[in-house]
Amino acid sequence: MPAPKKFLDKGLSPLHFRCLFLLDQLKDKHHVCGVDNLYTSARFFCEAFTQKNQVLCHGVARKSGRGLPKCVIQEEPKRKTQQDQMRGTTKAAVLTDDLEIKDLVAFSVYVTKPVHFLSMACTGLKWIEKRKKVFERESSTNVSVAFLWPEVTDLYNNGMNNVDIADQLRGTYQFNHWMRKCKWWWSIWMWGVQVLLVNAYVLYWTTHSIIWKTD
Repeated sequence: MPAPKKFLDKGLSPLHFRCLFLLDQLKDKHHVCGVDNLYTSARFFCEAFTQKNQVLCHGVARKSGRGLPKCVIQEEPKRKTQQDQMRGTTKAAVLTDDLEIKDLVAFSVYVTKPVHFLSMACTGLKWIEKRKKVFERESSTNVSVAFLWPEVTDLYNNGMNNVDIADQLRGTYQFNHWMRKCKWWWSIWMWGVQVLLVNAYVLYWTTHSIIWKTD
């Protein structure tokens, strides 16, 4: 089914107007939609909110061409000492003077490198305490360590339904690095096989942890 021409007439890219068409198919309003950086842009987020379902989009954004204000963009210095000094630096800006859009937030944080966000679903710009297990060499065991994490980042990471993790696993263990010159449909077929392998691994791990109660 072709997407309505009304989106194309607004000058949006084919990628964005087809996404808006999909958001229009939702049955109710105010869904929160996590978006990959391929799709993220300030204009797309504003258009999604002004449509009938008023979808609240949020996600990681690329630095250029996506509507991020210059005041929140962080560059990555080349020297290691400068990178260490930049860690933890945060910048934020909120869209003003727009009668329809009042909640668009641009945010950046320097972790191991600068990460930029756009969000219509941001509820707070603050650090929250998280815990994770890390390997300790002295005791040769996994220990629980507390660390601070931006609330915006946590909302994004925990709202993507593990899509990014699945894609990361598939990319790490993909077996077609050396087969790029094959027929184009080979890539699609091998992608499907790799997704099946990742799903099989997740099921195997889940069975051990939940049913058989083993690590």
